[in-house]
Amino acid sequence: MASMFSRLYSYRERDSISPLENFLTEALAELFRRLPANLQVSFALALVPPADRRSFSQVFNREVAITLETQVSIPVSNASKRPDLVLYGNGRPLLIIEAKVGAGLQEHEIAGDPNFTDSVRLTQHQLKTYADWIKRENDHAGDWPGAIAFLTAYTVPPADFAEGLYRGAISAVRTWRHIGDWIFREVPIANKSTTYCAFAAELRQFLKERNLMTKYMSSRDLAAAALFAPAASNLEVTFAEVMKAVGRHAEKLKGARQIKTEFWSDGNIFWSWFHFAKSVKRPTSKPYVAVGICFDVAEPWSADVAKLPRDEPFFFVACADDWAVETPARFLTGIPNGWIEMDEDCLIAVARPVAQFAADPDVRVEELKTWAIRHIDELVSRIPNYAVAPLEASKIEADEDKVEV
Repeated sequence: MASMFSRLYSYRERDSISPLENFLTEALAELFRRLPANLQVSFALALVPPADRRSFSQVFNREVAITLETQVSIPVSNASKRPDLVLYGNGRPLLIIEAKVGAGLQEHEIAGDPNFTDSVRLTQHQLKTYADWIKRENDHAGDWPGAIAFLTAYTVPPADFAEGLYRGAISAVRTWRHIGDWIFREVPIANKSTTYCAFAAELRQFLKERNLMTKYMSSRDLAAAALFAPAASNLEVTFAEVMKAVGRHAEKLKGARQIKTEFWSDGNIFWSWFHFAKSVKRPTSKPYVAVGICFDVAEPWSADVAKLPRDEPFFFVACADDWAVETPARFLTGIPNGWIEMDEDCLIAVARPVAQFAADPDVRVEELKTWAIRHIDELVSRIPNYAVAPLEASKIEADEDKVEV
């Protein structure tokens, strides 16, 4: 096979071709070929929705030989099309990656109704064609329907294409920032003496230099926000309800503290929390307890990723000092069994995959309450003065000033 640079050199600027998109496509394929097998699987799983990663990982558990190919020709009507990247397992196409930076989607003619005249032309965009093809290729496999990932920076996906299922194939939208974050999270890029680590570090740096790792609002963000906004109120109500149940169960712990809710985008987390009542905490710390959901482990937790459920969303209960002065091991009498210490031991948490809860929303919220309260009881049992502490007054108390130590 020709070198990556020879393949890149063959590209020329055309109306429908972006040299940057093709450069990144070839660079991504080359990085994949250099990755160890476990990171190849991790990369593939990151390109499908969290809810589908478990079933996708089972395909790889069968010791498949994984390859990522560029410029694969697939039949379309009387012609052929070339998806940017196709991931194969033992020669079977499992995932298509269509990579864009800012170029629009291409449309092409498809076979129409033979009763129409030749003057009638039916067209569709390339994502429909690719989804139909990979679904057909996996129709008889039974274990995986095929998937298509739309990898973009500024190109907005079609209105009918979203995370979940598209024309029978698994579908996902990812950005080049997701690729950069995955490299940071999974690849030991500080180890420049290893070829794949050095290559990954250079690719991530290149994405930064091309402003493809930006955190500012894009057109895709606006489209995603329109989808998220109706769901946000459901998340807020769910976790507010859970935290109210926690507060009623552990009255001394909550006291008069307010329940706060936040979507923390850097951590891919939606959570609710309250600070410990003044009567059950030390004056040198400001501990809180939180219940939330993590949709996908992101860069801020990268050092502790091995301790958390992988490749699927999970619920969690967490406890930490908001002032980051004391670790839970200091303001509790010990770390409860099954809890993990994270963020240089400044935070402790216990987690459980969402898939292990009931699918019915009404049943799931009750299960989440029960699960959260059980773990809150574990924390309460390790608060030194909890049994003798008075119940805080019902008025809302202002947050006390930080005590310097």
